[in-house]
Amino acid sequence: MSAYKFIRPVFACLLLVTLLLAACGDENPTANPEKDLPKDRLMYLSNADGWPDLYTVEPGSKVSGRLTESAEAEFGANWSSDGKHVIFSALNGDQAAGEYNRTHQLVSMDSDGKNRKIVSADGFNPQWSPDSVRVLFTRTVSDPDAPNTTPSPTPSSSTRFLRPSVPLPIPTEVKQKSALYIIPADGSASGKDAGTLLADRALYGVWSPDGKRIAYISGNNLIDQPRSLYLINVDGSNRVNLSDKLKLSGLDVLFVSWSPDGSSLAFTAVDAQRDKVSLYKASPEGTTFRRLTDYAGSGREFYSLVWAYADYYSPAPRLKAAPVWSFNSRYITFADASPRITVSEVDTGNSRTFPVGSAAIGQDKDAVLSVSWLPDNRRIAFERAGAGRNALITQANNYIFDWFDENLEVLDTANKSITSLGVNGSFIGASCCGTDALGVGSTPATPAARPVTVPTINDLKPSGKLVLLGGVGTQYLSVVDLETGQRTVISSGAFRGLDASVAPTGGRLAYLEVGDQYTGTLWVSSLDGKQRVKLSEGVGEPDDLTQSVRWSPDGKRVAYQALGNDPRLVAGLYVLSLEQSGNETPVPSLITTESVSAFDWSNDGRTLAYKLDKTQYELYLSQVDAPRSNNRLVAKVGAVNSNYSALGKGLLWSPNGKTIAITGSSTYSRFTTWLVTPEGQVTEITGGSVINRINAFSPDSTRLVATTANYSQNNDLQVLNLATGNWRMYGPGSGAQIDATGQYVAVYSRYDITRNGAISSQYSQRVTVIQLSNGQQYDLELNNPPYYAFRSRFFDWSPSQPILAFYQNNTIWGSAPDLKNPQPLARAIGVERVFWVK
Repeated sequence: MSAYKFIRPVFACLLLVTLLLAACGDENPTANPEKDLPKDRLMYLSNADGWPDLYTVEPGSKVSGRLTESAEAEFGANWSSDGKHVIFSALNGDQAAGEYNRTHQLVSMDSDGKNRKIVSADGFNPQWSPDSVRVLFTRTVSDPDAPNTTPSPTPSSSTRFLRPSVPLPIPTEVKQKSALYIIPADGSASGKDAGTLLADRALYGVWSPDGKRIAYISGNNLIDQPRSLYLINVDGSNRVNLSDKLKLSGLDVLFVSWSPDGSSLAFTAVDAQRDKVSLYKASPEGTTFRRLTDYAGSGREFYSLVWAYADYYSPAPRLKAAPVWSFNSRYITFADASPRITVSEVDTGNSRTFPVGSAAIGQDKDAVLSVSWLPDNRRIAFERAGAGRNALITQANNYIFDWFDENLEVLDTANKSITSLGVNGSFIGASCCGTDALGVGSTPATPAARPVTVPTINDLKPSGKLVLLGGVGTQYLSVVDLETGQRTVISSGAFRGLDASVAPTGGRLAYLEVGDQYTGTLWVSSLDGKQRVKLSEGVGEPDDLTQSVRWSPDGKRVAYQALGNDPRLVAGLYVLSLEQSGNETPVPSLITTESVSAFDWSNDGRTLAYKLDKTQYELYLSQVDAPRSNNRLVAKVGAVNSNYSALGKGLLWSPNGKTIAITGSSTYSRFTTWLVTPEGQVTEITGGSVINRINAFSPDSTRLVATTANYSQNNDLQVLNLATGNWRMYGPGSGAQIDATGQYVAVYSRYDITRNGAISSQYSQRVTVIQLSNGQQYDLELNNPPYYAFRSRFFDWSPSQPILAFYQNNTIWGSAPDLKNPQPLARAIGVERVFWVK
């Protein structure tokens, strides 16, 4: 995905606003911490099962319920004022993963998750009218009058604040603007261009509590131009520039909200001269305004933080910094990515600050990213990230939706206590606390289980389970049962890095979780996640866990390398037996403390072969049940060249147990494959290409599949016929996966698109299946391949059927080897790895 999609200099959908609900609860904040508090529901977004869906939680009892289970991701959700409905932006899998510069729908549903319907085919940032009959929303449209120049990436006299260290801005041919529309909430006018235009060149707006006026932010969307605050009647009449009327010169107004009693506006603005972000209160008549308090940090930081995470097409910026009123209109609070919550009293301007999290003064952690008052005017629900302001800014080049690891908590301002809501890996929706038709204090209803319809593919019913590794930015590991549709999340949380290796028998998997500082934990787990054993913890992020963790053929043992600086294990290669009697924790056996470059099991699971890269490649065999002194050197081959250490990956033991294949540099830096018998007999086969990685033996041990690197630095697929010693090239491809019959190999391939003899920079990206017997190739072009397609493990064969599963556009598809008429097997998002197990 092009980098410029993350840096468009606009604020159109940065400016999500908190939905203003009708005033309810006590008129005065209670000072009695023992008073019974009302039971209310918060709506939040979570990908607890690997996909973003809406949930509710009751702060008191922590009873949680699910509202959605759909193929789209729901962002920017909020309750209707009567609490009977919910509206949100619905994004398909590619949009939710970052390709959000497309049409995304506005969808409403009842507050129990039923009666889902499209309100607008194109729009975002929906806001209910106070009578829950209409919806105000933002839509981006083409702008032929946009200037032909874009802001310079280097700050100058005309560019006040720009995101630091970014690529060039968007191309000048991309000319768009945002505008405000109003549409009926019943879905009676849901076309792409449906809705009544309210205000052109407007970023977002909010309804007055009486439903007669709209306060909105107007501007040309360029970050080097200030935005202004306007009022307008809902019929488009009486448009008033409050920024001019209040004489707000020098202030860039970014967010606005209306007090529940309709008497005041609160807005957030950046003062370029002071380099400050401040909270202001103003009268709708434009007669008075005053500054209440300052946000934490500088204006430059604020621009960088907010802009870094959203642009024109993002329906959900990470920091939701709009002012939020208490229900009695007496207090305002806000989120500013600091480890504190500030509450300002509207009449006096007095402010109180409540520290949250555990951040000490000066520490960069515990950033508050959103806040919502509860109707008792005393409690504030908030979303707290573990990271801090600076850390969040530096993460800006990650995906827009690079979160879900926040803590959801409630602050009681009366006794200054903070309680967890018992849910995480999620963020609070744009609003909260509606009447909630799910029922206050009761166990909420959940959507009925979707019918399981396993498709037929070539008269075969796919069976087994899919292990999916994916997510957006932060990753999750989940298992989908194809027969029941049930999804089980295996990983313990959201991580920056995640990889897995599945046992051949399918009953277990090993996976590695990597945190922000490249600290990792290596686990082995059952597929239901209930039986889990820690293998190693320390530093390191192997580029392919299927190479650094190897399962015995019966799945009862796992060989692995300890992570760096493991406090429990010395560096080296270990074997862990998982067939322990009793309840004792299994203890790993050390095979060698040498730095092993590759290893694999014999077909009987009794012997481990491993390779050391010294002056030559040294191949050892170790009887895993014998003492470490049993390690036996069987061959020394090649001439190790450290310049090629990234190539020649892998060591494979043939299924018939007769051959161990390794590859690497030989004399004169030629690349060679060696076939070594367990007795030490060596056969050298020189190839015409550099072996990037040896992928697999065919089940009958007659062929060896390898990925090679040519001089154009592209990957090709080659297959070695062990009987003749000849290599056969099959063209571009990587990530080779051979099916259980040994007849077909699936690869990810890229082909240059050429027109009129001129080479284009565009590529056709495909899943390709090759029939080994005759070289016949079948291609399926990928319209929306995974972003990390070059890692090429987003597909896998059924362990018992000639059916290929692959990921594309929020779906796992199943197909026959000819790749015709693929059928959906499961929904998914941002998948990078697919494993199909029994």
